[in-house]
Amino acid sequence: MRVPDCPARWRQELDLQGILAGAINASIGAAVPEAGRAYDRARALCEKLGDTSALIPVLGGLGARYVQRGELDAFHQIAEHVLRLGIEDKNAACLGHRQMGLCMLARGEFRQAREHLECVLALYVPETNQSTNVLIGFDGRASALSYLPWVLFILGYPDQALSRSREALSWARAFGRPHLLMNPLAMASTYHLIRRADTMAVEILEEFVALTAEQRNPLWLSFAQSLYGCVVAMRGKPMEGLALSRKGLAALEAITGVGIFRPIQLGVLAQTCESVGHYDEALEIVASALVIVERTGERNYEAELHRQRGEWLLAHRGGEQPESEACLCRAVAVAREQSARMWELRASTSLARLWLTQGKRTEAHDLLAPIYGWFTEGFDTPDLKEAKGLLEELG
Repeated sequence: MRVPDCPARWRQELDLQGILAGAINASIGAAVPEAGRAYDRARALCEKLGDTSALIPVLGGLGARYVQRGELDAFHQIAEHVLRLGIEDKNAACLGHRQMGLCMLARGEFRQAREHLECVLALYVPETNQSTNVLIGFDGRASALSYLPWVLFILGYPDQALSRSREALSWARAFGRPHLLMNPLAMASTYHLIRRADTMAVEILEEFVALTAEQRNPLWLSFAQSLYGCVVAMRGKPMEGLALSRKGLAALEAITGVGIFRPIQLGVLAQTCESVGHYDEALEIVASALVIVERTGERNYEAELHRQRGEWLLAHRGGEQPESEACLCRAVAVAREQSARMWELRASTSLARLWLTQGKRTEAHDLLAPIYGWFTEGFDTPDLKEAKGLLEELG
């Protein structure tokens, strides 16, 4: 029997499309075409029904699709739409701030990212916000807590960042639902790698790899492999580790295209290549990552990529010192523009060390001392220890 084309039929189909989209998101990821078709159809049905409350989680799913695919302009438009709905709906406001926070993080607008993500924590109400978890594939509070460590660390608050990271995993594990733990584990493992806490990164990555293998989720399994391969390489198995990282990144690209956080993933891979002696490949990877930065507008790791290139040109192509210096100066400038204090500290440390070899001791000290003096916490982190040691050498 054919169901008449009427609101009752639309409502039934909307429910089914929501179930389908949620299942695809949890098992494969929102980036695949099947998820896109389900979310697009659900959105069209919501608009036909004039149902704003049902539209909110659908826009959350669409946002997840765009962000997994690295389509930041489309993601920004979705976030703006959800925030407009949030004027009258607190559930939408929570989701919209979460989306905008992630978008700002990706674009390297870290202060705005912090503001939006902290709004999520202020607005989150478990009884209402958790109702969207199945359809959009994440919990708003767990997600905001997962991205905040990146933001806080880059802004120059490493102790606060570590506290938020622990809180994120604790909150996500409390759900007892594996698909809601994927994103927090992915973000935590990446965060610990970029803060140079390799032991902590390894522990979380081992849990992440085991969970993704158990759940057979190709998106998160590929993400986990791309990072875990770097750990394997650093543990004395360079060829095996690099092969695993390349396999994971290739699989991610097949699923998402040039997805979000690609520059960071490439930066981590380049660091691994450099550490095991693959210098030319490391420089090529950084160059390709900088091309992606310009094409997509994802600038959260831009300063670090310029710093890496500058350091490695100096270390492995010593005759290119002027270009090395230009890269490091560019890294400092980008970091300052973004208020990225940790990236500024790293780049300034590298540039000051170069200037010291050139006999410019006063210039090196005057560059490094102000940014080091800005920090009020995190003095046991590798970055601040390294900067302090250089300042003592500079007198």
